[in-house]
Amino acid sequence: MTPAPPLPRWKKLLFSAIVPCLLLGGLAGAELWLRATRGPPPPHDQLARLSQCWIARDGDPVGLRCHPATEANLDVARTPERPRVVVLGGSSVRETWDLGPNRKKNFTDQLAARHPELEFVNLGVAGLGAGSVARLSSELDALSPSAVVIYSGHNDYNGDVFNGRITGISLWAAPVYRLLARSWLHAALFRQRRAMPRKDPGAFINAVETGVALEIRSAVDARFEDDLALAVAESPAPVVLSTLLRNPSWPPSGHDASGHPGCARVLQDLRRRMGDPAGALQQVEPACGEGAVTEWLRFRVALQQRDEDAAAEHWSRSLDLDALPMRAPSSADAAIRRVAEAEGARLVDLADQHGHRAPRRWFTDTLHLSEEGARAIADGIEPALMAALGTSTGP
Repeated sequence: MTPAPPLPRWKKLLFSAIVPCLLLGGLAGAELWLRATRGPPPPHDQLARLSQCWIARDGDPVGLRCHPATEANLDVARTPERPRVVVLGGSSVRETWDLGPNRKKNFTDQLAARHPELEFVNLGVAGLGAGSVARLSSELDALSPSAVVIYSGHNDYNGDVFNGRITGISLWAAPVYRLLARSWLHAALFRQRRAMPRKDPGAFINAVETGVALEIRSAVDARFEDDLALAVAESPAPVVLSTLLRNPSWPPSGHDASGHPGCARVLQDLRRRMGDPAGALQQVEPACGEGAVTEWLRFRVALQQRDEDAAAEHWSRSLDLDALPMRAPSSADAAIRRVAEAEGARLVDLADQHGHRAPRRWFTDTLHLSEEGARAIADGIEPALMAALGTSTGP
């Protein structure tokens, strides 16, 4: 049997063009049909993998824009009259969480009050992870910063954003993503049931029946480090990079209770025994096995015994074993240190300075800062920032 002659090159090229067009046409048709029958797609999630925030670069002023609109939207003159410092990160950058008239005194505001000769621009937005920070960093040339401060990491590990594949960020795809994120296609791909269980707001500590947060930890670590390195590399100005503070007085959010059916009840009873960590440990250890809460109670016992080395070890393991993480693990600080060294950023090692000694009054929950906690971060960042400005602005 004579084999069929090969297709001419022009037919191959034509076929290669027709198939993507048909696919895109089908997706466009499905999008139009869904909009006609079901209305517009759900609003874009504030905690999406890639932020909906971008720098509006056309005209003067320029500034931060987010979809949907948030209080983070702001306008800034294109040409600064003073050396400009841009601060990037999530809710810990955006604001403190104290109630009352001083609620907005975040560490950016405190630095601005100390240095009226500088202009501070706060681009913190609740929920932003390192990938979103990288996207904003790549667009900062429109703001002409003299220095950039990055305090980011908790949102990359937070249970609310374990949604979809663990991948890095390609900056060229950000505008495409922003367009697609307003579509039913995005809703179908990224709004399915999350792999991570949601935190039960009524639970003191969640007994989680899956260790998915621990199983994918190495992938999340790698993604976080890559995204953070990209943020530093893309910055048009010297970067000050800070490790993270966490509230050591607050217990883990989730304990992997797989194979321990009685653990949930014991964890709920733990609230009444917070003043007796040794007694609580005797109750939790046999009922819940090894895990985040067991290590956290060992940390509390070591503090009572004034064993600083043991306390530091148990505190780190407690963070790393949290099955429903609201705080970044210790591996995030290690990644921040590596990025600072590799990319030439100035490192502010708050985790090394304070570690498990960060006092409870610095926080309002597991990680969000009180005004005093924001002051502690400002104290840590200030010397590195002044050094960065000295190298970038000259004598």
